[in-house]
Formats: sequence, structure tokens, C-alpha cells
Amino acid sequence: DSGIPMQVVPTGPTAAGEGFRRVFLGAMQCARHRVILTTPYFVPDEPTLITLMMAADRGVDITLLLPERPDAILTAAAGRAHFARLLEAGISIHLYQPGLIHTKSATIDDAFALVGSANLDVRSFNLNFELTVILYGQHATNLVRRVQGGYLKDAKILDRKGWESRAP
Repeated sequence: DSGIPMQVVPTGPTAAGEGFRRVFLGAMQCARHRVILTTPYFVPDEPTLITLMMAADRGVDITLLLPERPDAILTAAAGRAHFARLLEAGISIHLYQPGLIHTKSATIDDAFALVGSANLDVRSFNLNFELTVILYGQHATNLVRRVQGGYLKDAKILDRKGWESRAP
């Protein structure tokens, strides 16, 4: 009814073709200017890491928004093991401070947005039943980016020096 073109992408153990993973990696490969990713659980596999770093190498401004205080400590530790590589590649990491951020979203340039239940982890790529909606167009992307911008106002930027000097 809103006139926003949408496409649903289911994923899970019975879904053929790793739909969400392919959509996500394809989106990162198509990005040219700006990507904002919001997820509570970030445990990327190697292809996802490389795709993100390659986008940054192309000059894409990539912002990763995660909770500062996660609810799954081991999962967070697994994801944070990649922070040094991501920061070195020029990816901006923001830690949301008010509490657990549970939004799973991505905005890519002014072209499209992804919103749904899938996290940026292998479980969401292959094991869990998830549903993501692709919203096409600048209007839809701006609506999602506005929500992401609100979260970013309540987040602190993690810099390389701060990350490297953290307590063990």
C-alpha cells in the first residue's frame, strides 16, 4: 500500500541456495558509497569479512553498529575477535550504549535496505529459519537509515587505539 517495492528472502536449513547470505554478500559487492549495518550478533565467516573489507578498500563508508553490552558474551567475543581487522580496513564500529540493540538492518547507498530477523552470523546464513525483507528505493532506504541514525546518536565510536589498549 505504501508504494515501496519489496522482496522477501527466507533462509534456513530447508531453504535452497543460501538466499540471505547471497543477498547480503551481493549487496556489499554492489555498494559504492555508504553502508550501515545493525545487528546484535556479529560473527562473520571469512567470505563475509573479506567482502566487507573489499568494500572498504573500494572507498565505501561502512558503519557497523553493535551493542556495547551484548547478551551473549561468547558470541560477542567471537565477533570481536575480528574487530582489529575491520578497524584496520577502515570500517567504522559503533557500540550502542543504552542497552541491547536487537535490530537487524542494512542500508546500502540510497538504493535499498534489508530488514528482518537474520543476524550477520553463520547460524542465520545456514541454520536458523530467518526472514529478511529487501526494501527498494531511496525513500525506503532513507526511512531505515533514519532509524539507524537514531541508534548511532546513542553509540560510541570504537577507534583502533582504544581497541588495542583495552584490558585483556
